[in-house]
Amino acid sequence: MKKVYLLLILSLGLTLSCTTSRDSVEPDKNREMLKELFIYKCISRGYPEIEFEKFDNSAALYVELSRYDLKVYLKIDSLAKDFVSKITYKDTYYEDEKTKSIFFQSMEYTKNNEFDSFIKSLDKYILDEYNHK
Repeated sequence: MKKVYLLLILSLGLTLSCTTSRDSVEPDKNREMLKELFIYKCISRGYPEIEFEKFDNSAALYVELSRYDLKVYLKIDSLAKDFVSKITYKDTYYEDEKTKSIFFQSMEYTKNNEFDSFIKSLDKYILDEYNHK
């Protein structure tokens, strides 16, 4: 139950950090939202026994607030699923428990150049009616 509360608090923080308005067309803000959605999806995929999306609808908010074609969200979900499946257990410093450190590793992954390039490559899927081209 503590995991559920922790995950809800983390997701609330991610949701509150979302400053993009519905009508925003700024690529940087949209990219940031995709990064946050990736973290949300990693947590959701990493703890399937919690049925996280029943407790938190942030994924729907990210879809509503960002300006991408729906296939982008499937790509983000697929990447999160693949990423989480590759996270290995590591010993923690606390009571010799095993943990995957999903949140931490997901956050770290969003900081690397490969992930950043992937997110930028999705700009081509920004909905045309909102694109500045």
